Amino acid sequence: MTSEEPLPSLHFACIQMNIKFGDIKANITHAEQMITSAMKKGANVIILPELFTTGYDLANSRTLAEKLDGPTVQWMIKISKEYNITLMGSIIEEGEDLPFNTLVVSSPEGLISSYRKIHLFAPMGEADAFHPGNSLTVLNLSGWKVGLSICYDLRFSDMFVQYSEQEIDLLILCAEWPSVRINHWDALLLARAIESQFFVVACNRIGSDLTNNFGGRSQIISPSGEIVTKGSNEEEVVSGIIDLESVISSKKTFSISNDRKRFDYTDL
Repeated sequence: MTSEEPLPSLHFACIQMNIKFGDIKANITHAEQMITSAMKKGANVIILPELFTTGYDLANSRTLAEKLDGPTVQWMIKISKEYNITLMGSIIEEGEDLPFNTLVVSSPEGLISSYRKIHLFAPMGEADAFHPGNSLTVLNLSGWKVGLSICYDLRFSDMFVQYSEQEIDLLILCAEWPSVRINHWDALLLARAIESQFFVVACNRIGSDLTNNFGGRSQIISPSGEIVTKGSNEEEVVSGIIDLESVISSKKTFSISNDRKRFDYTDL
């Protein structure tokens, strides 16, 4: 990229939808309707919530699991090609024994990336239903370095320090974050953006399942901690435009990473 070329911007939309428990067909139909609404807003990158096809129907996780060349991913690729967009969302991915909670990224070129959730939420039974992932995922998206994460990962700051040291520009997070701890969601998203100086785009579901109510508040946060856009606790498309210049300017003006001390604090 030459100095004369404009730095790339992205128009995001978070599909803040309710999810019908265990009903893949109904959820895909509903997601497609909301994607159409997002397209009308001009979005070129669209994020669906965590486990958007099934919700936390963990008792049936093996039955609901799909391969990464299965029908849901094929549907995502079809939508990406039809609308010329990048589409992201997490599904139950088939594993050898237990499945994975996997964030999938499709584009008009096909499946371009995936990330298996590392931190599994034991209080909702996730640790018994899924295998954890064991690696971070960074992809290039229209000139942006993008890191992927899912829900409970948000609480583990060491993970995002590693993403920061890989010099990502943008963190994507999809979630099913309960209403009872939605104030933690707000605080942690803001902290991750400020401490690592990258954009955060976070998509949360709304509605309820058999045991939980979910809080919405999907949001886009700048590297300096400004809220670009923030959703309510109702079903809606939450959208906003972000620009790469904001990341570069933030780090140039006040660079935190240069001052980070890299040692084991337990040795002090």
